[in-house]
Amino acid sequence: MSAGRTGVVIVNPHAGSERDTPEAIGAALAGLEVRSCEPNGLRAELERAVADKAEVVAVAGGDGTMRSAAGVLAGTDSTMLPVPLGTFNHFARGIGIDTVEVAGEALERGTPTRIDLGEVDGEVFLNNASIGWYAEMLQTRARLEKRIPRQLAKVVGLLAYLPKAPRFDVEVDGELYRTWLVWVGNGRYDMRVGHLSERVSVTEHRLDVRILAADRRLARFRAAWALMTGSMETSEALMRFTPTEATFRLAVPVGVDGDGVTLPAPLHFRSLPEALSVLPAPGWKDEPDADQ
Repeated sequence: MSAGRTGVVIVNPHAGSERDTPEAIGAALAGLEVRSCEPNGLRAELERAVADKAEVVAVAGGDGTMRSAAGVLAGTDSTMLPVPLGTFNHFARGIGIDTVEVAGEALERGTPTRIDLGEVDGEVFLNNASIGWYAEMLQTRARLEKRIPRQLAKVVGLLAYLPKAPRFDVEVDGELYRTWLVWVGNGRYDMRVGHLSERVSVTEHRLDVRILAADRRLARFRAAWALMTGSMETSEALMRFTPTEATFRLAVPVGVDGDGVTLPAPLHFRSLPEALSVLPAPGWKDEPDADQ
């Protein structure tokens, strides 16, 4: 039974498949006004929706589009509904929405839920931010998986990036670490490194920080072996922290939800508790850690 919600759905007419036209998306999200706009007009449309006090702002696109929308909608009374039209759609899938049809079900029967956002020096992120070669490796693996088995694609991705990965120093809580990779998740993620797109909770007001140490004997070989054999979670090379905020004293390019930005040192990450209201799929539940 429809909740009778009103608002707008903002659609990039060039996103998605041929069947994901603004008209088709509008039909799936009955009750919302369809606003078609180019990517460079997204922010203006979002700001107009907030000024109009839209109850629901549905945003059709991928993770980069969702991140842009979250930056505008955070702290407002409007509720964001992700409509997955991107390549990976990690955020939408993380709250149970994997198709346009499920987004329609969320509009009708989903329960508005306030979730945390991550932030690094004013740049918000819904999923994660990474420093180092991990994001590039995963993108290469995803492309290769279309042609070769997943395990082989993982090996090829490692061989392509690990040998040339630069090392850098980071400081966390007064401790200095030599590393190839810093990965910061918004919320708590799966412990398995190969499943870092699978979030467990996004309402605990914490970050999930992973640092891959590069200062041990045969560090590159150990890291490659642990990643290929799936034993990284038990490796002494991987350190995990769950702070509410963290400062890294370096200035390097940072990947935030698939977008690359360069920020000055120091990089200050923090959790923004309950910053954004979203409409998840009906029946979706967050899984907070009782021990936190």
